[in-house]
Amino acid sequence: MNYSDVYNVLVPVYGWLSSKLPFGYALPPIRATIELTYNCNLRCSMCYLNEGRKDINPRPDLTEQDVKHIIDQMPPKTLIGLTGGEIFTKPYIFSLIDYAAKHHYCNIVTNGTLITPAIAEKIVASDVLVVGISLDGPQDVHNRIRGRTWAFEKTMQAIKLLQNEKKRQHKTTPKIDLKIVILPENYRYLTQIFHLCEQLHVDFLTISVLKSSPIQLAPPILSSIKESAYQRLMQPEKNIDIDELEQQIDAIVNKKSSVTVRFYPRKLPTRLREYYEGKTDISDYDACTFPWASFNVAPTGSLFPCIALDIGNCTDTSLRVLWNGRKMRQFRMKLKKQNVFPACHGCCNLWFRQ
Repeated sequence: MNYSDVYNVLVPVYGWLSSKLPFGYALPPIRATIELTYNCNLRCSMCYLNEGRKDINPRPDLTEQDVKHIIDQMPPKTLIGLTGGEIFTKPYIFSLIDYAAKHHYCNIVTNGTLITPAIAEKIVASDVLVVGISLDGPQDVHNRIRGRTWAFEKTMQAIKLLQNEKKRQHKTTPKIDLKIVILPENYRYLTQIFHLCEQLHVDFLTISVLKSSPIQLAPPILSSIKESAYQRLMQPEKNIDIDELEQQIDAIVNKKSSVTVRFYPRKLPTRLREYYEGKTDISDYDACTFPWASFNVAPTGSLFPCIALDIGNCTDTSLRVLWNGRKMRQFRMKLKKQNVFPACHGCCNLWFRQ
């Protein structure tokens, strides 16, 4: 059973049930994404870390023990995602993976360029369910976007190392999820990437839109956010040939394949043209209940729901107190009143209405 996919369905259902509690209270969380660091060996053109890297994280990264303490506070069998920055810049990453997978399910996200044969062996030997690996296009395009001439070659090598290790160790996990963000530089190559996924025998191809609002899932994590920021709806830039993009997506969706294709926001192909023509808004999404089921932790220790609002620090306050504390409940009640904030437009946690 692919528990990662189960959680992708379970989280919105659980969140919907949890949102029925009064006054913004929620049932215990069943999913957490922990950002271990903002450090990265790449310089991706679309990445928020390129702007003010030194100012984003004035505090030291969470220590190994800090992260383990957060994991200890999660209910058993929840889904723990470890991400960055680049997680393999952390020398204790496998200690955290093993710890997270001991009583929970664990996914990781990486750019793949630091995965050596020894690291691939350890990843496959661990109980990681899914390894998400970023890929932005064919070699020249990927390297240009990632800001490194060697990025594509190293990422391809990492995928092959993982697949070979899975065969050698007679394992079906971790599943490999190639992740691509639709950009003006790469949208013409989506079918080419899809065919590459088939050749590499990966399990998933996840296609996302570029986030629009600067307060979506991105540092700096703010202590407060003005009302106007929540209410600002930002449409995608009109620098993509929608006809070409639609042809690329249709070719992928309509092809029978062993590769499972996923879209963020969910059901994106049903609203693709409208979205890129700037004709969709928050009324086109199902009500978001993500903050009733899941949370994120920044490398500073700040817990935030999705919008980059600092609820409190996990190193200072228990998860239980933060999860149903006043600030989190106020955020939930505000979201419940609107169903979706305008600033959430294009968020990967949303589902387009049918």
